[in-house]
Amino acid sequence: MARFAGQLDHPSGQIRLLEELMRYLNQFDPEHWRESLSALLMSWFPERSEELLNRAEAMIAYQDFMEREQYTLRSMGPEERRDFIWAKRRELFGEAADEIWQSELRNHALSQSLKELDQQSGATLAKAEAYTRAIEDAYGEEAARVMERRRQELTDRFLSLASVQESLHEQAPEQRYETLRGIRQQLGMEEQALDRWDQLDRTRDDRWAKGETYETRRQAIVEKYQPGPEREEALDNLSRDIFGNEMAAIIRDEEKAGYYRYRESRVYGQN
Repeated sequence: MARFAGQLDHPSGQIRLLEELMRYLNQFDPEHWRESLSALLMSWFPERSEELLNRAEAMIAYQDFMEREQYTLRSMGPEERRDFIWAKRRELFGEAADEIWQSELRNHALSQSLKELDQQSGATLAKAEAYTRAIEDAYGEEAARVMERRRQELTDRFLSLASVQESLHEQAPEQRYETLRGIRQQLGMEEQALDRWDQLDRTRDDRWAKGETYETRRQAIVEKYQPGPEREEALDNLSRDIFGNEMAAIIRDEEKAGYYRYRESRVYGQN
């Protein structure tokens, strides 16, 4: 456990150590793992054993709490459940709770910022700029690293906002391409990536235009023919005419399974 030695000054590092030890000991000796944990901590980290044992007791109490209250938690709304859990965390871990669950706090803060942005009026690109500031506020000095590692996820979260999609749906294609490029640029994408995404946006538009044509003509066939070989042959021919043999086979297999991809909602920038 030498790799944890440099992390034991931080509650999050202590938790990672204890979780690994508890998991291992519970598998190795499920009846006596708690006693084994105490012995190991006193042997490996004698100067910090009391602190680590107290932290372990808090973890065990928290796990017991989550198991005991699982049905109560399911009956609560999201905010009530969050407040209930955080009250227990702070009771057991004190101020260290904020560091232990730091990633959850940051993600919640960013989610709240997205909700507020979604409810605000204003231009989409102005919202994208405000979103990047919210990321910086939530992650501080780590913001640049988080943006680099999670850029696509963060971009998708913004593009999924109802107000953003409403604005994109209202725009003409060329304006929409410019808006999507501006959003991605605001979130730090480089020029080469922006060019690739621009081409993909156009390809997706072509694909959806074909899909809309297909759905219209498909519905006409369904209304014209009774279920049976004649209808299926007409649908096979239609799908091949519009999509080509390979894609047509995929589309028809999906339909046989009950999935109609071009009846799904269009999310610009994502599909």
